[in-house]
Amino acid sequence: MKEKDKLITAICVVAVFAALRCSGLALVSGISMEPTFHSGDFVFTGSADTYQVNDIVVCRFDGAKLKSIKRIIAEPNSTVEIKDEKCYVDGKYKFDSPGYNNKTWNLDDESYFVVGDNYNNSGDSRMYGPVQKEKIYKKVIWPK
Repeated sequence: MKEKDKLITAICVVAVFAALRCSGLALVSGISMEPTFHSGDFVFTGSADTYQVNDIVVCRFDGAKLKSIKRIIAEPNSTVEIKDEKCYVDGKYKFDSPGYNNKTWNLDDESYFVVGDNYNNSGDSRMYGPVQKEKIYKKVIWPK
């Protein structure tokens, strides 16, 4: 084997181990993320230091036993309001939210507001409140 081939092989081995260490596999359970993900789908997750609106994350709500896969719709220091069954972030309309009404959350420096893509069938921040950054474990990196 040529030196160049050995080097390429070594780099590939290191890259594979690094990818396996930094990522994980999560199983989607339930319908709250439809149509993006369906129950039984697998997603690859990775660590992240920062999160932003539209990131899909693996998180745990306070008091919950299981982790959830949800989409971030509001970052720290935002205001989320549900008024007349419509959800607004910092005054901008996001989506209809039947069954939820007249509630406001002022997010602190470490809080995120997360919801399922299937708005009408999702237990999320509208029900359990914002998620603290320390309760966000991974970000979905594939598929997106």
